[in-house]
Amino acid sequence: MDVYPNPFTSNTTIEVNLTENQNVKVDVYNVVGQNVFSVNKGTLSTGEHKIALNAEELPAGMYFITLTTEKGRITKRVSVNK
Repeated sequence: MDVYPNPFTSNTTIEVNLTENQNVKVDVYNVVGQNVFSVNKGTLSTGEHKIALNAEELPAGMYFITLTTEKGRITKRVSVNK
């Protein structure tokens, strides 16, 4: 999973390459572990996908984006600059 741009002001993109069809969910957590929003993408097909995240509602700071599939979970740290 790649997240770009990072840091970002209001929008960022998560790029993921799936080796098989999988159910995909994206969660964004603040530094104290609270889920600030989630995006359930449903089942995505094999291949590369770009998931756009709009974080205009989030204050500046550090966050963790977690991508969850049936095969596992990946977390990346991101910064929101306002």
